[in-house]
Amino acid sequence: YLGAVSWPLLGVVVAALPALPLLFFAAGQEEPLRTVMLYADMAVFGLAYLAFYWFTKRDMLLQLPVFGRRDNQ
Repeated sequence: YLGAVSWPLLGVVVAALPALPLLFFAAGQEEPLRTVMLYADMAVFGLAYLAFYWFTKRDMLLQLPVFGRRDNQ
């Protein structure tokens, strides 16, 4: 079971590295800037997680319709 969750867990840890400083900075801000910072933090985390998979398991991502090649019909 650990083998099945180890790679996604590593992805979360790697994606959290650039997102955590932004999260801690947002915690000290007043509204509405805090809300904007939290949304930006979610975007940074998502992009970092996607980049992690792009550089490590690109073939898996290319199987998704969003990233796969589209046939011109």
